[in-house]
Order: sequence, then structure tokens, then C-alpha cells
Amino acid sequence: AFMIALANNSLSFVSHQLLSLKNPKLGLAYGESLYNQARSLCDDADDKSNIDYNNAFILFKRAANIGNAEAQCCVGCCYKHGYGTQVDYSEARAWYDKSIKNGCARAMRHIAMSYRDGLGVEKDIYKAIEWGKKASEKGDKRSKSVKPKVKSNIIITGDSDDTKENNLFCSDAQQLVA
Repeated sequence: AFMIALANNSLSFVSHQLLSLKNPKLGLAYGESLYNQARSLCDDADDKSNIDYNNAFILFKRAANIGNAEAQCCVGCCYKHGYGTQVDYSEARAWYDKSIKNGCARAMRHIAMSYRDGLGVEKDIYKAIEWGKKASEKGDKRSKSVKPKVKSNIIITGDSDDTKENNLFCSDAQQLVA
């Protein structure tokens, strides 16, 4: 039944995209509706093994293409983790960047985690801290979830030339962990 609704939704998706060109508010409302449908596929499952990632990805991507910032972030997550698609870190980053341009702080947290873990980018704790701070400043309440792992990656060389930089870095990291 869901696949039939999804097929019918494809026709309605095209007509809604055409309408959204004439009335952007209508397009955003439709994008929000698609995003909510995709979220319900993920949130209403009994456990993660019952999530319909393929259809959620399709709906997230449709909403993302209309300009829904949260859906753009979710598409990035799908590419990052291979939910409903193949893992592709560069695609994930591209979608996170689109999401950030549309005001999504959560995408900043995902970029911070990518730098922290070295997924699709060279591991860089400084950039992880920078992006984590940006996410927190923009209101992402879960950006603190990035912090404990950042603290565990602190390396102090003890070189006299690095002392000021290390002290600053440790101060930043401690603020993140606090």
C-alpha cells in the first residue's frame, strides 16, 4: 500500500514542484510534509531493523530538493551512514553544506563529527571544535554530544613553541567538554 502511495506521490511531487515555482510558500509547506512523512518512517519503527530506509531516503531527498533544510541534513546523514543509499562522504558533505546555507545548525554538528572521526575529511580536532562551537552558537542542543570524543583526542606535545597553541586548544576543548 505504501509503494502505491509513493508512486502516486511521485506524480503529485512533480505538480507540487511546479506549484512551488509559482508560490514558494506552497513549495516549502510541501517540503515540510515530505520531511515529516520521512521522519515518521524512521521514528515510528519499533526498532532500527524495521526502518524503511529506502523510502525514507526518497522522501528526504524530495523534501531536500525543494529546499527543506532539515531534510537536506537528513540526506547528508543517509549518505554518511548508507541509509537507503550507498555511503558517500563527499555527497554527505555537499548536503550538509546546503543545509547550513538554509539555516540548519544540526548539519554543523555532523560536519564537526566528520572532522572528529575523519570521515570523508582528514581528521582535524581543531576543525571539529570550530564546527561544534558554530553548531552550539546556532542553537543545536545536541552539539554537546560531539564533545566527549573530542576531549579523548587531545594531544599535547610539550614543545615550548607549541605551548601557547596547546593551552588555547586545551581551553577550547575543555569548554566543549564542560
